[in-house]
Amino acid sequence: MSGPGPAGRPAGGRPAGRKVALPVLLAVVAAASLWVPLLRQAERSVFARVPVLDEVWYLDRAAALDGLAAPRGEPTFMSPLYPVLIKLAGSGQPVPDDRVVPAAQLRGLRLLQIACWAGTVLLLRLLAGRLLPAGAPRRSWLVWLPPLLFVFYRPAAVYALAVLLELPLVFLLTLALWLLVLLPRSRRPLVVAAAAGLAL
Repeated sequence: MSGPGPAGRPAGGRPAGRKVALPVLLAVVAAASLWVPLLRQAERSVFARVPVLDEVWYLDRAAALDGLAAPRGEPTFMSPLYPVLIKLAGSGQPVPDDRVVPAAQLRGLRLLQIACWAGTVLLLRLLAGRLLPAGAPRRSWLVWLPPLLFVFYRPAAVYALAVLLELPLVFLLTLALWLLVLLPRSRRPLVVAAAAGLAL
């Protein structure tokens, strides 16, 4: 019968940290191989640099913020917090007269929304691991199904590069679901309501 191995190393196996580090490293490499070309393509394409409809409203609204506060007396027709997020990301400049926004202006917002995309993938994996019964057949494979379905859902990648609130909204609502599962019942209402409220 073999005894315990060195510190941090299960007997007869690899270090525990390596089992976690390798999937994380592979996920980072896979995400970079997906998003670096997409981001470069978006910054070169005129179609991704000419905002339309809601995108124009959000950018102009972000530029009109007084600090992080909306101008007084002006009604809010759409999400009031998304223009604040745009400004915090460093993309809160008005749309030029020719409607062609410099690539660097939108980079901060796009990186933030790509982070929301990655956070949603991670939360879906955690939710699947938490909710799928321990004795479920092929559980080690099934827990990856929800995040993979999201990864291959192409509209999510499109929205991540647009000046639209869908990706932050999806991330915050997925976070609310994760907190609903994770937190003790006594702490759920306030924290879950805060995450869901920010999304809306």
